[in-house]
Amino acid sequence: MKTQELTELQIDALREIANIGACHAATALSQLVQKKILIDVPQMSVVPFPDLTNIFDGPETMTVGMYTPVFGDISGGILFILPEKDALQIIDLLRGRSVGDTKILKKRDRELLQQTTNILVSSYLSALTKFIGLTALASRSEISHDMLGAIVDTIIIETDLHAEEAVLVETELLETANRVKGIMFLVPDAQSIDKILQKIEAK
Repeated sequence: MKTQELTELQIDALREIANIGACHAATALSQLVQKKILIDVPQMSVVPFPDLTNIFDGPETMTVGMYTPVFGDISGGILFILPEKDALQIIDLLRGRSVGDTKILKKRDRELLQQTTNILVSSYLSALTKFIGLTALASRSEISHDMLGAIVDTIIIETDLHAEEAVLVETELLETANRVKGIMFLVPDAQSIDKILQKIEAK
């Protein structure tokens, strides 16, 4: 997949899929925490995979990343990543605390982030597979709390990932006046992204 090969129609279709997934995820999260959670997808783009370490404030930014392997007709993975401060804020948001109350990630906080990521990923994959008619199964998310560059390097090494580019889905979780921003990356292998784009073009 090359960025310049994606048409506006393809980008619009991917954005529509992401918005549908976000709506489903918002409903599931709202039920989980028993309060209304909204999820917005303000921006979507395609970026070279090596450039992932340049998001936020660069590779040394402390982040919390959740990587979910994906299998089936579509294979690769989905990476949901938050700056450390936003990860702490999302815990406050989901647990009904005042923003700033959570100072460190405890075991139960990490478990809540994993659960949240599983909901986001499952909702996105469900919307994607229904739209294009292909299968994709998500494995359990693995959480890492480290510098951004270290997280990306670990994923490349441990998964033997050879993706050239990733679909960047900016994701904002909102609850009343609080807003937390993270980024979800769909990182399919080359064959999978070709399948996705072919199915979109056939719509």
